[in-house]
Amino acid sequence: MNNEYIFVRHGQTYWNKNGIMHGQYDIPLNFTGIKQAKKISEELKSNHFDICFCSPLQRAKSTAFSILINHKNTRIFYDERLKELSKGLLEGKHLNSEKLLKDEDLNFLRKFNIESKMDFFYRVKSFIDDVEKRYKGKRILIVAHSGTIKMLFFTFNFPKKPMHKAYYDLHIKNCKAYKVDSIKLGASKMKIGFFPMVADILHSGHVLALEEAKKHCDFLIVGLHCNPNYKTTQQSIYERYMQLRAVKWVDEVIPYENSVKDKDVFVSLDYDVYFLGEDHKSDDWELKDTVENLEKEIVYLKRKHGFSSSRIKNDSK
Repeated sequence: MNNEYIFVRHGQTYWNKNGIMHGQYDIPLNFTGIKQAKKISEELKSNHFDICFCSPLQRAKSTAFSILINHKNTRIFYDERLKELSKGLLEGKHLNSEKLLKDEDLNFLRKFNIESKMDFFYRVKSFIDDVEKRYKGKRILIVAHSGTIKMLFFTFNFPKKPMHKAYYDLHIKNCKAYKVDSIKLGASKMKIGFFPMVADILHSGHVLALEEAKKHCDFLIVGLHCNPNYKTTQQSIYERYMQLRAVKWVDEVIPYENSVKDKDVFVSLDYDVYFLGEDHKSDDWELKDTVENLEKEIVYLKRKHGFSSSRIKNDSK
């Protein structure tokens, strides 16, 4: 490797937030994404970059512009090869449809005009090959997409397992800076947890439960139950969403209306561990049969505190 690289995925978009597949569809950052871009800009403020390469899609360009506010002498170049995986006719569809891509059925890919993972890999590799030939000893910032950054990692450390399987083992966060050695591809598969919760009037008990859940997994997804039929929430969906996102143990928040209407969320998400409070251990909780049939590990989190939303509501009266 002739140069030092920093990879940054763009900030969040409305499609990210609502579980819709981007591909190469050109979607702008949402308000959260703009804030994320400003945050990573501050984090990288003291770094030096000789060059910046960026995907020409606006969500990546906006993120790069935010970072380069603090690096006015760094030239930026756009390269088509840094675009996200082309998902053809599935772009704009719900993420539930992405499970159709995981088997890498070439007939299916051709039918829906979807780029194969190996074609994607060679596209990104050709970009790195050109950069490595042209530059020596440079510190290079690359602002792109989740899939593109996975392929950048694979270019420097080709995976031992089939490309399409290795691809779905990696999770790249919005607006996080990665180095080439940030992720050890030879390591075991990242363990992903899913924790459904209402999170109304977020309190210390919720945070302790999330901290405990994160001890059992590498990447924690919280399913935000927006409209539970068994209780009336005091806070709006937006308030609960923003509070959960601010908890450092939470890597991603996926809102869902209810477990009946959005059953596909529980079935199609690629997670390994399902979390519940220990008070549900003897219950016939929602979708219990479904989760058990999927053979997911189920962890009942012990309650070692007296915090509760009910107590807060009563104390405030």
